[in-house]
Amino acid sequence: DVERARLTVDMALQLAPNQPHIRYTRGNVFIRLQQWNEAIEDLEFALAALDTPAAHELLAEAYEQLGDPANAALHRGLSGPESGQQETTRDSVTDDPKL
Repeated sequence: DVERARLTVDMALQLAPNQPHIRYTRGNVFIRLQQWNEAIEDLEFALAALDTPAAHELLAEAYEQLGDPANAALHRGLSGPESGQQETTRDSVTDDPKL
């Protein structure tokens, strides 16, 4: 369940607060919880270290939900297959491409 995943990720962040993979995972959880601003904060943090298509796609979704089409388009453009990158899905809370 997503709430349990959020609690687990929060505990992991207490041990390693600057770990980008954990922040990416929590950003993914926040997307599922529709907590868009929190998702953006974690995903932007993770993106600084992990320039992945998945993070860009999740950011595009969050910005779109907040009514920011310019940032949504920017991140969607950086995530899509047209730039030679894989398409992203949210089938798992731990969709982290580096894990």
